Amino acid sequence: HYWLADDVGGDLALVVTESGGETIKTLTAPKTRGLHRVTWDLSKDAKGQVGPGEYRVQLKTGKGELEEKLEVQRDPASR
Repeated sequence: HYWLADDVGGDLALVVTESGGETIKTLTAPKTRGLHRVTWDLSKDAKGQVGPGEYRVQLKTGKGELEEKLEVQRDPASR
């Protein structure tokens, strides 16, 4: 979830990176004022899906960026 106080006139991107900084997924996201929810299906921009581990999600706009950690855990039912 993220909140925008005002519409973003320029670019807005949600970028998922590995712990080493390599971009693995860029997600499209709404640029309008208000509360938004974006989901990620764990797919990469290249083929395949990510495995368990730590990732970073960056919300980038023309005015700056925010970054948060994200942990993907192994599905306990997939043994």
